[in-house]
Amino acid sequence: MKTIGVVSVGRSDYGIYLPLLKRLQKQAGWRLGIYVTGMHLSGDFGRTVERIEQDGYEILARVPSIQESDTAEGVAVAMGRGVEGFAKVFCRSEAGSFSCFRGSF
Repeated sequence: MKTIGVVSVGRSDYGIYLPLLKRLQKQAGWRLGIYVTGMHLSGDFGRTVERIEQDGYEILARVPSIQESDTAEGVAVAMGRGVEGFAKVFCRSEAGSFSCFRGSF
């Protein structure tokens, strides 16, 4: 069975992806899961990863990336954490290939 993994960083993109996720979830022969990162993992932003789980989606990985500062340095550090975290997740994955698409952010 092939896996479709969607990366979501917060409520804003999750809401955009939701219609697509619902359609993908109905497709036979595919495993659908979500890689959560960013604000989804922060208590300051409602820890919305729990909402994703309540909606019935499998969490493929939690990739911490939030930095305490929204300065240029803080954003750069958060991006670096995200890249490092996803590199580790994808290197441990058994997937043979990855395709990426980007939402409007």
